[in-house]
Amino acid sequence: LLLMIASILGGVMFFYPDNEYVINENFTVKKFNYSDVFQSEEIEDKDITAILDVISDLQDLEDVVEIDSIDSNCVDTIPAPIKKLEEVLKKNYRIQFPPDNKRALAAFFAALKSKRDSSVIRILHFGDSQIEGDRITSYLRRKFQSRFGGCGVGMVPVFELTEFRRTIFNERSDNWVKYPFYGLDYEPKFDRSFGLLGGYFAFTDLSVNDTNAVEQMDSSVVLLDSLSSDSVWERPNVAVSIDTGWFTLKRPYKKYRQKKTFDRITLMYGPVQSEVSFELKDGEEVLRKKQLSVTSQFKTETIPFNGDFKSLKFSFIATESPQVHGVALDCQGGVAVDNVGLRGSSGTEFTRISRSFMSQELTQMNVKLIIFQFGVNVVPGELENYDFIEKQYYRQLTRLKALAPDANILVVGVSDMSKKVDDHYETYSNVEMIRDAQKKAAFRAGCAFWDLYEVMGGENSMISWVNNKPALAGKDYTHFTSRGAGFVAELLYNAIIREYESSGK
Repeated sequence: LLLMIASILGGVMFFYPDNEYVINENFTVKKFNYSDVFQSEEIEDKDITAILDVISDLQDLEDVVEIDSIDSNCVDTIPAPIKKLEEVLKKNYRIQFPPDNKRALAAFFAALKSKRDSSVIRILHFGDSQIEGDRITSYLRRKFQSRFGGCGVGMVPVFELTEFRRTIFNERSDNWVKYPFYGLDYEPKFDRSFGLLGGYFAFTDLSVNDTNAVEQMDSSVVLLDSLSSDSVWERPNVAVSIDTGWFTLKRPYKKYRQKKTFDRITLMYGPVQSEVSFELKDGEEVLRKKQLSVTSQFKTETIPFNGDFKSLKFSFIATESPQVHGVALDCQGGVAVDNVGLRGSSGTEFTRISRSFMSQELTQMNVKLIIFQFGVNVVPGELENYDFIEKQYYRQLTRLKALAPDANILVVGVSDMSKKVDDHYETYSNVEMIRDAQKKAAFRAGCAFWDLYEVMGGENSMISWVNNKPALAGKDYTHFTSRGAGFVAELLYNAIIREYESSGK
């Protein structure tokens, strides 16, 4: 049977040598031919030895400079092996600056050098699925906090669409809904007071506001078992249509725990349409109980916290849910690094956020650096021109710069991505065009740029990252593994530090 099938296929290849047979303009039959069977084209793996050597050298530098033993309050006394960094970080691995603005990260560096214990220097890491789950970001956080002080995992949303973050665990009541400013679930009718973590969250339907359905109760005391077994709060003239919502944050696995957890808890919320009863517990201990007043502004509620935590439970009671943006778990000072993974986003949706509201958020949370890393969602739809990406990126970057004039922006270019062509993988034809568009937009907006595509090794480098032992990228030829994400973060952190060290010379 096998011989018969082979003979038939051999005859087909002999009499119809072309790969494709066009039936009509909408339908084409593609088959293998002689060269496919006996002379299959192979794409050689890109040699990434140089990259692995760089990472090894950078890790050796950590052994020379014992970062953890250095007083974080004496940043300027840290011995900086600048010459070695110059040798290790070859041109392709460095941050690039606009020709007319070599100080595109100067404000951030100045904040690091003049940091005070009373303020948190915040780094916002925006990105697509390449960074979700705190990948790349968690490594950057550990490195920055080891050197410049700080603790905690930064800003955390009420819940995440993909729950595989290992640096903090979320649980919630099932009535929470996310109102995002990106993706397929975005609707123009949403209130534009979106939070920095991708939107806002609510436990009642904010698209419906039927005040006629609200009936008043005679009782001034309501027992709410869904909140906690012992929570009886006095609420004069409480409405029948009252709702409750809660979410918890729990400790991560031991390997992901930091030496110090956090010093303060900051609830981020607003606007608030009706008065809200808010309670925060750590286990059975009540940390804060408060009424959140009606407001149209972005607000924060900060609770000092000392020691390790068991399970933080945030509970709300209201006739209409407040717009909750998330929680920040930080130190009193040092550096905070926030992971904002926006799965499905192309990075072109930030102009949907209210200008005034976003300005309040960026200012109150003291954002000093925005890392802007998108692109993998643009690649699959291959086009011949990406001028529109340059225009869209320029719009987003100039908006962010205008709303956060005291912060700097570092654009991270798209990573290499591969697709299957016949029997092999190769880089998408448009990756370099998208990278170039991102770089042009960054330079036009006066932002720094880090070329991740070149750092990886350029064309067809993703194949080598996938085939490396152990693997540095997954079999989707798009996303980094945990190890690969750590390598990217190592290179990015040291590229930033190289410029930081040089800025004082």
